[in-house]
Amino acid sequence: MKRFLLILSKFLDDLLLVIGCVCVLIGVSKVSIVATWIIGGLMLIVFGVLIGKVKAKHVNS
Repeated sequence: MKRFLLILSKFLDDLLLVIGCVCVLIGVSKVSIVATWIIGGLMLIVFGVLIGKVKAKHVNS
């Protein structure tokens, strides 16, 4: 159980981010399917930029 909590603590922020994005997309899908695709694409672009910055920071240090 301790090991699971340790692993969970490492990925909790990422997990909450993904769950939050899913909630936003579900809410937007109730209004417009087209807007859902656009917002989903923007979220993927932002995730790509964030991952690139984190990887660049670890490579440089």
